[in-house]
Amino acid sequence: MTRFAALRLALFATFFLSNIPAQGQGIQQVIQGMQARWARIQDASAVIEIQTWDKSKGDKVDVFYGQIYYRAPELIRLEYSPAPESVTGTPKLYPLGENKFIYIHDGRKLLRYSHSQKGWFDQVGNDPVISMVNQITDINNFNVERFLSIYQVADVRSDNSLGIPCYILRAEPKVRGGQHPRQLLWINQRTYLPLEAILARSTNEVSCFFHKVDQNPRLPSSVFSTQWRKPE
Repeated sequence: MTRFAALRLALFATFFLSNIPAQGQGIQQVIQGMQARWARIQDASAVIEIQTWDKSKGDKVDVFYGQIYYRAPELIRLEYSPAPESVTGTPKLYPLGENKFIYIHDGRKLLRYSHSQKGWFDQVGNDPVISMVNQITDINNFNVERFLSIYQVADVRSDNSLGIPCYILRAEPKVRGGQHPRQLLWINQRTYLPLEAILARSTNEVSCFFHKVDQNPRLPSSVFSTQWRKPE
């Protein structure tokens, strides 16, 4: 069984066993810890591993690697490329602007950069890739206030499945049947930074792993600007 399949089973188990009392700290205590830590984050960056599972394709899982950049309160830049067929050791990360897929989300709309047309375009529609990117960027896991405006945290439990003491938050969207999926969020118990998020819909699941999270690196404004151009 792949790591993704094991996590998928853990996801369903968490949903179905939601009547088990929370372990460790209570929901409000964990949320307060997240708010206190994340309120100090003006910007952040992380290496991101994305695994997608389209349930209509059986057990096939697509894997991507890239970077995610955040500036408070809502700006997100996400870049990623498909992983090679076989990956050993540290995955190859492309320089800024050289990934196959490049997106900026300003908290209201999603823009995609087209290498072929050398410009930015609004992303709308039901395309699976657009849906996946919207799930990752619109939820904005570095912004607690936005997260809590979208989700009701239904359960918090202690967990060590990632090899680090974590809290797992089970979050249900406040508006059922809307654009936001159900979510499991792994939070480091010491730093209160996100380590993983699983976004679950009836037809697909997206699992995001956050590595090398860098707090307040003082990212230049150009990272989030559509006027940005890749150096020649």
